[in-house]
Amino acid sequence: MRKTWQSVPLFILALLCASVSVFPQLKISASSYVPTFVNRTGTNANTDHYSVTYGADVWVRSMGTVPSWSADGGQNWTAGTSDVTQGAFRNVEFVNGRFFALCDTSCAAGKQIQYSDDGKSWSGATAPTTGIPVNDAKWNDVSFGNGVLVAVSAGMNAGNETANRILRSTDNGLTWTTGQLPCRNCSAPLAYETAEAVVFAEGLFVAVGSKIMTSEDGLTWTVRATATLEDIAYGNGSFVAVTPVGNGTNHVWRSDNGVSWTTVSHASIGTSPTYVHRIRFGNGVFLFGSSTRFLTTANGST
Repeated sequence: MRKTWQSVPLFILALLCASVSVFPQLKISASSYVPTFVNRTGTNANTDHYSVTYGADVWVRSMGTVPSWSADGGQNWTAGTSDVTQGAFRNVEFVNGRFFALCDTSCAAGKQIQYSDDGKSWSGATAPTTGIPVNDAKWNDVSFGNGVLVAVSAGMNAGNETANRILRSTDNGLTWTTGQLPCRNCSAPLAYETAEAVVFAEGLFVAVGSKIMTSEDGLTWTVRATATLEDIAYGNGSFVAVTPVGNGTNHVWRSDNGVSWTTVSHASIGTSPTYVHRIRFGNGVFLFGSSTRFLTTANGST
């Protein structure tokens, strides 16, 4: 599953930075395309939220336990309904024709993931109750490929390290089973890799977090590079990932195949590089940025 924008007339900034209320300078690099951001002022439009996605003719955003939705381009928002009553669900994605909300903290055991076909009515999926991150869950992202949904986590199991930071589903998100990320310290005290984001392209799941890792099936993962990254997207034949760690001009890693990676220097994104959290691909370009400006690139190399 590629992380892309849909062909709709509105881009919503929460895809890039949560809780940003102003849209200052847009700086162009390698492309003449820059999206236009519009401040919405309708019902619940300015409520704090963490992420947003589009599908099934509605926008959906996460802002607590139950996502809310908008059918008028983000002008007015309505709270959804769900049988899940606990947890801070801070990421929402539209993957393989279905919405998924992923729990970050204070999650209920077995209900770390919610799903919806219309973005309005939600149900808790069936997930393992033990041996995986639950309360401090940090289930961050989900992608689809090779007939499998894969969700990734950077969380802890009851305050302890766990390898089980992968959930897999073969029934489009109704039920989930665990998978494991590699260990980064394989002798006591054990420590395991974490994952902040995942994308599927070129026949591979590529996860980023404490390392760059790849898998064909979501079960067996191989470390490809050492880099602390927070998000990844694919487009124009390139994987492009971003990190909040840097000096404003070195926040990008790229790859043609998901296996071999290089760092890329880019125009400055200002004095707040720690806000570099998200990257998306749409309309032929990647877009990423900080709290002060954005950059576009066609393939991540310039």
